[in-house]
Amino acid sequence: MEVDVIGLGSGKGAQIPLDKTYSNWLKDEEGRVVTTYLDETIAQEIARAGGGIYINGASPSALNDLVKRLDEIKKSDLGTMTYTAANEQFPLFALIALILIVFDCIFSNRKIGFLRKYNFFSRGGAAVAALMFVPAVASAALPASAPLEDNSMRAERRFIREGNEQFRQNHYREAEILYRRALDVNPESEIAQYNEALTRLHLGADNAEANSELMANAVETLQRLVNDSDNPQVAELSAYNLGNVAFTRQDLQNALNFYKQALRLNPSSETARENFRYVQKMIQDQQNQQQDQQKEDQQDQQDQNQQQQDQQDQNKDQQQQQQNQQQQQDRQEEPKRQSASNSQQILDAVEKKDAAARARAARQQNGQGAPAGPSRGKNW
Repeated sequence: MEVDVIGLGSGKGAQIPLDKTYSNWLKDEEGRVVTTYLDETIAQEIARAGGGIYINGASPSALNDLVKRLDEIKKSDLGTMTYTAANEQFPLFALIALILIVFDCIFSNRKIGFLRKYNFFSRGGAAVAALMFVPAVASAALPASAPLEDNSMRAERRFIREGNEQFRQNHYREAEILYRRALDVNPESEIAQYNEALTRLHLGADNAEANSELMANAVETLQRLVNDSDNPQVAELSAYNLGNVAFTRQDLQNALNFYKQALRLNPSSETARENFRYVQKMIQDQQNQQQDQQKEDQQDQQDQNQQQQDQQDQNKDQQQQQQNQQQQQDRQEEPKRQSASNSQQILDAVEKKDAAARARAARQQNGQGAPAGPSRGKNW
């Protein structure tokens, strides 16, 4: 049994909204806003211990990762495998409950939480049926100035209908071929153009690197339909899905603009409204985080400058203290140096005096003890 973990919330802390306006927040008994924190380390350890994967629910690719993970689970395994044990295994029931909740969030009409906001192209996919199976809508998508023959119209609708069936079964390559056949019959069919663009978005999302050309082509088609479509619903859904594409690319500002455009085309679209509010809040949160980060950086810089200034002042104080100590030591040693100098001078004077005395004594001794020489008579 594998255990997959979906992390909801933020590691930096986040508030819990009580409604879709994101203005009312859960509070504790003392009236303070409750802040929850996501511990991704524990979540990753649980997933790793259970042999599963960890998905950050706040990331733009969360739903794609979850859907791909669910696609790996075989229905036969869920339907036929039986577990028998002496003790109840809570993780098993937790996994089953998680799978049921995920499927309910994705496929039911009561979509809640972040899964609804990350529902990648699901509304566009569901809208395929609404666009294709209402004859009045399909007819309205055709140019009035160039009506098609009945057989051609039936062929176009048949290809679109068959493409929708393949689309519902996630056979996007087969669906793309059928929509292309519908476009061969009627190249101006905006419905077929829209559906073909959706299939290419799905194909590109499965392998974005290998199918970047498909994604680019799909985005170009949707942008053209937003600007030029005669069908307001096609234009609205094109704008909505362009918002989804921008969101998955983390281009929040463009996502916000496309959701706003979808709301202008259909003000009653609750999904576009919720996505608009959600992305708007994400942008505001990012701006707040950037401002907080800038304040922290500025404070850190100020603290660093203050530390450097304090260090410089400390160095100056140490130098001044050393100078004072040296001066004090010099003053203390000065009398000793003077005393030694005076002693040396006295000693030198005594030695000079003694030397002089010895010299006088020697001269006196030489004068008294000299023998008398022969007298010399006068030279008369």
